[in-house]
Amino acid sequence: MVTADEPEHADDSVLDSIDRSDIGAEDGAALEAAVDTITHAIGLLNGLIADERAMARPDAAAIARWDEAIGACVRDRKSLRVGDVTRLAQVRAHYEALIGAVEDGRA
Repeated sequence: MVTADEPEHADDSVLDSIDRSDIGAEDGAALEAAVDTITHAIGLLNGLIADERAMARPDAAAIARWDEAIGACVRDRKSLRVGDVTRLAQVRAHYEALIGAVEDGRA
């Protein structure tokens, strides 16, 4: 968690920003799973961008598409709320599909 002595960062953990004393184990696990899935997707997309930029002729459109997808990941991750089990499941399913597409070379 950010204290008065520390600067605020855009990449602070969603889990660090909530009061965990009121969270049940199931709600906490659902939130953590969704956050982890999104974080995994961001890592894979960053890898695609790095690989593409290393090519002799990088595909600027692909890089822009992946960069935009990372932006969507960050927005979705910031929008997650404890207890919204339906939304957490939807987000997790969406990003699991994206991870599958990246791993299969379809992204």
